[in-house]
Amino acid sequence: NSLDYYLPPGADLGQVISTVFLEGPNYERWAKLLRNALKAKNKLCFIDGNVKQPSSGADEIKLWGIINSMLLWQGLKDQFSVGNEPPIYELKVSLATSKQESHTVQEYFGCMKRLWDDLIDYELIPACCFGQSNCETTKTLTSLSDRQRKYHFLMGLDGTRLGTTWSNILCMQPSPNLQSTFNMIIQEENIGTMRTSFHSLVIVLFSLIVDGLVMKRKYAINFMGSQILFEDVM
Repeated sequence: NSLDYYLPPGADLGQVISTVFLEGPNYERWAKLLRNALKAKNKLCFIDGNVKQPSSGADEIKLWGIINSMLLWQGLKDQFSVGNEPPIYELKVSLATSKQESHTVQEYFGCMKRLWDDLIDYELIPACCFGQSNCETTKTLTSLSDRQRKYHFLMGLDGTRLGTTWSNILCMQPSPNLQSTFNMIIQEENIGTMRTSFHSLVIVLFSLIVDGLVMKRKYAINFMGSQILFEDVM
């Protein structure tokens, strides 16, 4: 395909296409970002082997040599990639042990999302799904992933504050997805915050009323000129 070889006017071969620099241990994340950048430029095919070296045609061979980086890409992978199992294990442990504790639901969910995003770098989608938005395998994997994330999210919630909502969500049929679950938990947290604020306001108002009654009685006693009664009140 001639479009695979197309380079726009002014294309800078030294342009930085990834804001994350390769430092060794971060290879998987760097590789993911670089693949996304090359895919956006329609050049991913030159590192994944989908564009083969032309067998004839001097111009095509020259273009292929200019753009192709498959050998360099494979060399970097062989040097820096330590395999998926160790980092996947560490991320799974972090997901299973993460707790909300004193954080808000929004803060806790943000921490979980960062772990989920890191996990995506290592859990690859089957090759049959690339470029197929209606692939049933993709839909099934997405649904399973969403369910796992929902369980991870619920497991770490503060049960003393959100336990009732947590239990109700697990009993719902059909089972809500992650986003719906998050929305319900956020709503319950907001209601709890409003309820706490209301109770605090009632206590403050009650204290002010009591203080006002004491002050009113104090002034009445002073007006009557009875120092003994005033000391009894205090």
